[in-house]
Amino acid sequence: MTDATPKAYRFLTGDDDAAFCQRVSDALPDGYVLYGPPLLQVDAQGNRHCGQAVVLPEFTSSESAVTGLKNEAAGRAHPIAFSPDAPSRTG
Repeated sequence: MTDATPKAYRFLTGDDDAAFCQRVSDALPDGYVLYGPPLLQVDAQGNRHCGQAVVLPEFTSSESAVTGLKNEAAGRAHPIAFSPDAPSRTG
C-alpha cells in the first residue's frame, strides 16, 4: 500500500484476470481478510469485471469477515466459483 495509514475497508475491483487475483492475494499478507463473497459482472461486450471487499479484522464487529474462509475450509462452495474445478451449486 502506498498510503501510510491502512484503510479499515477496501473494495478491490478490476477485470477478471490474474492481475486482479494477485491484488486480492497481495492484500492478505498486509493483514486484510476477505469480507463477503466476490462479485462478478459481465458487461454488454462480454467483459468480466470483479470486485472483492477486504477488511482489517480489528475493525469488524462480527465474524462475517471470515465466513467465506470458514466455508471454504469446510468444503462448501462459494456463491461464485471462478475455478473450473469448483463444485457445482446446481448439481
